[in-house]
Amino acid sequence: MISYEKVRQSLKTLNMTVIVLNIIELVFSVILFVSLYFTLNNEDIKATLPPEQLDVLKQSLSPFNIFMMVISLGLTIAIIVLAFQNRSKIAQDFEINYMPYFLGLGSILLSIVQMFLNQFSLISFAINLALASLYFFSYLKAKTLNGKEDIIDA
Repeated sequence: MISYEKVRQSLKTLNMTVIVLNIIELVFSVILFVSLYFTLNNEDIKATLPPEQLDVLKQSLSPFNIFMMVISLGLTIAIIVLAFQNRSKIAQDFEINYMPYFLGLGSILLSIVQMFLNQFSLISFAINLALASLYFFSYLKAKTLNGKEDIIDA
């Protein structure tokens, strides 16, 4: 027998973790983008950088990388908004939306693709796998709670 109250509490915790991690990601992404932009537009800072490091910074602001950053920021904002909506749905015992967890998995997939296109990092890959498991387990808990009515009605 499943304790739906424990599942609900677990989903509340997982959902709050999704919210907090995505807010942190959003803040750091904006800071990173702004600092890259100002670094490349400041001649004094550019003069102190070695040419190799300056090339890496210029590559990070290529049109493709800017496009990927904008897509990633959009996904992060959507995940935050939908996860906040799910937070109130969990508390009110309404049907939970799976979309923030699917978008999270899509965001992870986008990050992994970008990692393979640019430079592979084992630590980044491990972090992405941990985040993917967070989204997956959140989805499973939401599915369990949404399926509760089907079991009760049967």
